Amino acid sequence: MVEMLGTVAKAGRFLGAIDITLYRDDVFLGLPKPEIGATELPESIEGARWFGRRRLFTGRTCAAAMDVLADYGRPRAVQLAVLVDRGRRELPIQPDYVGLRLQTTADSVGARGAG
Repeated sequence: MVEMLGTVAKAGRFLGAIDITLYRDDVFLGLPKPEIGATELPESIEGARWFGRRRLFTGRTCAAAMDVLADYGRPRAVQLAVLVDRGRRELPIQPDYVGLRLQTTADSVGARGAG
């Protein structure tokens, strides 16, 4: 993922990682015992512009991640890069860069590639 983002951005540097656990809208509904991970960001995210995910489905995780970023500062822009877009958004979030788009149904359980 870092290499893909570096290629697209022509920046080639890793900005950090965020934990969205406490920002999820279902943190107290669907998670029996939330485990909080580390958030590792540079001191300032001013001027940053990338956000990457392995896959995109409903958009809820991305919304939570943008809430985390807002608590750390004001990035210049947020551009979303995903390896797999599974569609079926519940929030108005669209990726700027997509590796693979899959058509899914409401009954789909996971993303499966051909071959």
